[in-house]
Amino acid sequence: MSIDVNGKNVVLTGALTTMTRAQAGDQLEALGAIVSGAVTKKTDILFAGARAGMKLEKAEELGVTIYSETELAALLSDESAIARVAAKPVQASADVMQEIADGEKVLVQGSAAKPYELTNVGGVYSCSCPAWRNQSAPIDLRSCKHLAKIRGSAAETARVGRKVSSVTASKSSAPKYCWPKSGKSISIPPVFG
Repeated sequence: MSIDVNGKNVVLTGALTTMTRAQAGDQLEALGAIVSGAVTKKTDILFAGARAGMKLEKAEELGVTIYSETELAALLSDESAIARVAAKPVQASADVMQEIADGEKVLVQGSAAKPYELTNVGGVYSCSCPAWRNQSAPIDLRSCKHLAKIRGSAAETARVGRKVSSVTASKSSAPKYCWPKSGKSISIPPVFG
């Protein structure tokens, strides 16, 4: 039996005996899975170890495909699964709207007074915006709305392995706040990176 986790939303639960959940999550991400900590209606697969509790119950309620730790271990040791992922191209060049050449810098006006600087150094893309700088992901897997705006959301999603959007909320959708002393009502735009 071959389990395809590439592009699927995967959750791990219960006690694993052969490895930690963090190790299993890292290996699943290397196979293209999108690993999450909670079971939702978007969850595709749940791998359950011993003493699985509420996540297992919720997955059963939602009709999520459930596999055991034995099946997880078999998947992670399956060399053909690893070879299939390695053979897939990272991104199609047609997905890229505007490529940033190696060593090139591109300026993008964001919400700050000074424009943000987007760079490509050896295939590692970066942005000087706070959203990119404050991510906990490794630098080669970080992205932001500015990179998605220039390169295209699809290209950035393919590059980092998770959904990246260049869409931001409009100011008209901002909630209204009322200052107590003046009674004035103002809109405060949401903060995105």
